[in-house]
Amino acid sequence: RADYSEAVKVFTEILKVHPERHEVRFDRATCYLEQGNARLARTDMDVLMAASPTSLDRKELLFLRAAISMKERLYRAAKADLEEVLQLSPENVSASLLLSIADEKDGRPQEALDRLNVLLQAHPEEVQALVLRADLEAGFGRFEAARVDYDTAIRLAPEQADLYVRRASVLLRCGAKGAARKDLDEAVRRGIPRSALLSLYEEL
Repeated sequence: RADYSEAVKVFTEILKVHPERHEVRFDRATCYLEQGNARLARTDMDVLMAASPTSLDRKELLFLRAAISMKERLYRAAKADLEEVLQLSPENVSASLLLSIADEKDGRPQEALDRLNVLLQAHPEEVQALVLRADLEAGFGRFEAARVDYDTAIRLAPEQADLYVRRASVLLRCGAKGAARKDLDEAVRRGIPRSALLSLYEEL
């Protein structure tokens, strides 16, 4: 139920009696990360990695440690773990996505874009990858290319209100104010407060 505080209490009580229960420590680390407490998540993860538990999949351990590193802005450490995940599981889409984000956060947007291009060749309907690529394309000033990716993402996931806002921003850069207004109105209809979009409406 996303009640992470209560879950942490339960996991902590179990670990007091059974500190060897690695799967419980893994779950507690996940909860800490969901709470935004990367420090405590890292503490549990260090214990797990030192123990090298056979009861847990190494890919899952590496992915969680990479997510913790991302939270701590340790992007190169995250990339090292994610690259190992991909060595173990080359088709791991989540690892490829997070690695692209790590590249972008580490100041390597072109590498991130290249990685997303490869990923989307294999998985052309991966919405998050399309959105990430569109964001990068917009950052490079390639607004028409970004628009195409947003078009595809919206076709695949029309219920995601934020996609209309992202596309509206690009449409404004393309000079398509009428289409941008329609997207902003659609975002409002789908639950985004109009007050949050005032700066974009002012550009119309």
